[in-house]
Amino acid sequence: MKILLNILIGLICVTGIAQTNSDLQTDYTLTKEESSNINSLFEKKRNNFDFQGKIVAYTIGTSGTQIEDKSVFFDRYLNSAISGKNKNVCTLIILTKEEKTESGGFDAVIMSPAKVFTTKHREILIDQLRELSKSYKEKNKYEEPENLDLNKVFLVNSVSLFKGYFYQGSDKEFHYFISKWDYKKDQYFKLKTNDLNVFKPHRFKIKEVRISIIISETEFGNNDSGKLYIQE
Repeated sequence: MKILLNILIGLICVTGIAQTNSDLQTDYTLTKEESSNINSLFEKKRNNFDFQGKIVAYTIGTSGTQIEDKSVFFDRYLNSAISGKNKNVCTLIILTKEEKTESGGFDAVIMSPAKVFTTKHREILIDQLRELSKSYKEKNKYEEPENLDLNKVFLVNSVSLFKGYFYQGSDKEFHYFISKWDYKKDQYFKLKTNDLNVFKPHRFKIKEVRISIIISETEFGNNDSGKLYIQE
């Protein structure tokens, strides 16, 4: 019985490690230089925790539950803290083993100054990290269209079952879109960031914006083949 339990525990552990998305690791794992700098920054707060090779998230907001992009957070907070200009600007949260599993693989969170951060806010934060991890896996659904002509990719469709085209957000490489239908399978597609200029991109899965080639008051983005507009 003990042998069987050991095998099961081993399988669970291996599965848990395998579920950490490689793209998530790429975007949120610290470089050697970043790890060294942040180890020094939080030398008194991290105890035996070592940032080398760790997956770290970054949050802002009054309750510390709004996830921010790594590069933006470094520019706004960490670079000045590391340089010594403002060492007390950030807070470190080291996740427990259970929280790491629940979050989808994150080891720690670095937070901008938060006015209130309670146990409830910590639970909300773990939920937000779990959703972020899930969103990375969802990106595998999206495919690149063969044609970059916006008028052909975003066809005007008058069929009553068609609900519209919806922008899902962006990462460093792609902008993500869904064409939604009633009683028909939705279609997932993506355009490279270099192939489409989006005026106000946001992180993938924060919100969705309905767009179309039909002219409206607000332009969403463009490329050499045409323009996209926000549809209210």
